[in-house]
Amino acid sequence: MRRKELLELDALGMTDEIYKIASKDQGKEETEQYSWGKREITVYNTYGYIRAGVQNGILKLEIYKGKEIRRCNVEPACMIYMHREERRYETWIPQTNKWSRAKCKNLPCWGYELGNRYRERFWISEEERQTVLGYLNLQRKSVFDAVEEWQTSTMHRKELDAIDKIMDQVTETPADFRRWAEKEVFWEKEYLFYNGKEGTAYCTACESHMKLELKSVHNKQIRCPKCGRRVTAKSWKRQKSIGDHGGAALIQKIRDGYIVRKFYCSKTHNLESGWVARTILTEDARQHRSNGLRRQKEYEYKSFKGYGNIRWCFSGYANTIGSAVIYPYNLDEILEGTKLQNIPYAEILTKVRGYRIYLDYFFSPYPIVEYLAKTGLARLALECVNRFGGLVKSDGKNAQEALGINGNRIHRLQLLNGGSRILSWLRYEQKTGKKIRNEILIRLDENGYNYEELKEIIQYGVKPKRAMNYIEKQKGSRGDIIIKWRDYLNMAKQEGYDMGDDIVRYPKDLRARHAELIRIGDDRKERARLKQYQPIDRKIRKRLADASRYNWQNKKYIIIPAEKCEDLMKEGRALHHCVGRNDYYMKRMAAGRTWILFLREKERPEEPYYTIEIDMETDKVLQYYSAFDRQPDGLRIRKVLDMFERAVKQRRERSRAKATA
Repeated sequence: MRRKELLELDALGMTDEIYKIASKDQGKEETEQYSWGKREITVYNTYGYIRAGVQNGILKLEIYKGKEIRRCNVEPACMIYMHREERRYETWIPQTNKWSRAKCKNLPCWGYELGNRYRERFWISEEERQTVLGYLNLQRKSVFDAVEEWQTSTMHRKELDAIDKIMDQVTETPADFRRWAEKEVFWEKEYLFYNGKEGTAYCTACESHMKLELKSVHNKQIRCPKCGRRVTAKSWKRQKSIGDHGGAALIQKIRDGYIVRKFYCSKTHNLESGWVARTILTEDARQHRSNGLRRQKEYEYKSFKGYGNIRWCFSGYANTIGSAVIYPYNLDEILEGTKLQNIPYAEILTKVRGYRIYLDYFFSPYPIVEYLAKTGLARLALECVNRFGGLVKSDGKNAQEALGINGNRIHRLQLLNGGSRILSWLRYEQKTGKKIRNEILIRLDENGYNYEELKEIIQYGVKPKRAMNYIEKQKGSRGDIIIKWRDYLNMAKQEGYDMGDDIVRYPKDLRARHAELIRIGDDRKERARLKQYQPIDRKIRKRLADASRYNWQNKKYIIIPAEKCEDLMKEGRALHHCVGRNDYYMKRMAAGRTWILFLREKERPEEPYYTIEIDMETDKVLQYYSAFDRQPDGLRIRKVLDMFERAVKQRRERSRAKATA
């Protein structure tokens, strides 16, 4: 496609139809409203007009601006030439007599004009539109979009070819993959929807309807009486629909290595559909790995370069795969001959249902993983793959050294298919000699309790089972309850309580007892502080007579001067501000620089409302704040303080007059 030959192609020229349409489009004056003001604009129907034709195997487009046509200028603003076989394009701009390799959206003939607005970009006859779309082999409504997409794919052909080289090697998913994903991705997100009034229920795990009497178990973990699965109970009165999402991964062998395919999965249950699941499975990311399992490229299914062509593209992120539940049934075959061939991934993944694995860690596991997997510790092996197996010593010479428990407890760990949570409790059992039954270990594991989380509570003689039962009876989040209970027990010990007494260890109202011990501790600290403030108190008492001039009241409010350090401490604690937090304001009162006053409502004289600081030299209010350093009804209070300042001033002037008389 030589440029000289392109200019020799026949001109398509302006048609009478285009000239007639453009001439009638004289525009309409309108006013547009913006946040910053108004703007007068002219609104036209069409910005430009396109002629299209194929000559010598080359698609030629002539672009005419409507504004120039109305000025009787029938020269095209630009001419675009596209060669389908050579996958090249060129643009000639007559006004500058220059060639351009810019894409159509960056050309001056495809832009907009300041002060004008157009209802549509370009007009082209239907026959010529079909010519363009047929030549480019694109099914798009807009010629502009079709040309832009073709030019984008032409400019980035090397990149697209590199992507397609890998993507073309990807084969179909296994026949059972979708059904597997629907179950495994949501293995721990199954529900039993129940109607307490009618005594019916539906289990999403076994997809069974049943007669079942249930009450007040909404959002609680129970077991389905038919399949025995641990599910979350949901009352149909309180839960009309529920949605979950997760990720599934499929690893496949290709000619150039391996492809990791990530599928986004969503599942919705609705009362209207009888709680039958509606599942959507969408592949949104891929990762290419070499034959040596080294990561090569990441791919996303999205708009290529943002121009609307939805296809596989290079990802802009370092790891788009993340974590997912991995399809296990092809792993033994495809990993044979690799560095992972000795890890029985297929076996341990089928033993631990619905376990999400971080894909990068899957391909570079710790050496201990192979040992744990072959020892029958599937869950612990997968946790070590995910770097969660911190309790396992990777340099242990044998199983007992690696796990920190004896042979009998290793056998129990295998029997329970336990992970790090059960391992932590078995270590506690071995260290203390306090036996924990297997059914309790299972409950602790299912409910997510590990020894480290409860060890500060257990040290007070609390048994793991009773600790779990007590926590589950409390209201609030589990983490918040554990923290409050731990802090309460530590404070109770500090106060000298009998920690062997169940009444102390298991308070009926944990929050109230926690708050009470905090108050007791604060009172003790305040008593110690007051001893330190005694010298300051003595100085303050010497100035009380001078501060008495600040006593004031009207029909609604009273103002009372503070008399000692304790007054400031109580005020600061009641209103949650800083006036009594340290001795700053106390020392200012002792020095006679400022004084702290308490504004009260006359109907509630004992209830703190506003705290005021006043300058003792000028009798001017320096600051005034209520609870949490706020100023409720601030304008009204300011007027009250203005009245107070005038009264203090008048009182001081009268005192001076008497002194000079």
